[in-house]
Amino acid sequence: MRRLGIVVAGLALAVIGVAGVVHGVRAELAQLLYFQCKYGPWKADPDRAFVAAERAHGFYPYNDLLCILTAETAWYTRVDEAGGERVDRLDTAARWCAAGQALNPWSSQLRMLDMRLTERHSLREAVRKWEAFVDWQYWEPYNHVVMVELYGKAGRYREALERLALLESRPPFYQDAQRALNDAWRAEISGVEGVRGR
Repeated sequence: MRRLGIVVAGLALAVIGVAGVVHGVRAELAQLLYFQCKYGPWKADPDRAFVAAERAHGFYPYNDLLCILTAETAWYTRVDEAGGERVDRLDTAARWCAAGQALNPWSSQLRMLDMRLTERHSLREAVRKWEAFVDWQYWEPYNHVVMVELYGKAGRYREALERLALLESRPPFYQDAQRALNDAWRAEISGVEGVRGR
């Protein structure tokens, strides 16, 4: 009976060992593909990088950095040569952003991208999402720059100015936020003048 227990324990350890080796090999293959997408020849070829990212994710679906890289690549290459936006790239960005957030809901890159994707169809919802993120990551000045930008776009100028005041001791961030607020104000003025000119 004791011998049977030793055999069973040995088999269990062998199975666990084999599973560990398989898991390690899959993770290493995924890491090699990720490396090629980020630093290798596929960096300049987003379509090939997306195919490689799918394979890497299939091997090892726990790498949030792969999700960030793929989502941001799709987002930053969404404009075609004619200046239009590619729906397939926006869909790819949204899908990988969602996959990454499922792995790491506090990634600042993914939260930013999720907000930008949301902003395309609902500025109000984008503002709500970014407010929630800034409440959690209040210490990062750039987050306040983006908050000023969003408040400005939403016409919430009092809140934008209050947020801008928080950046006075950080001149580069303050200047970026001031510029974003000025852009929002100019856009609103242009819109009003366009309506009047009709």
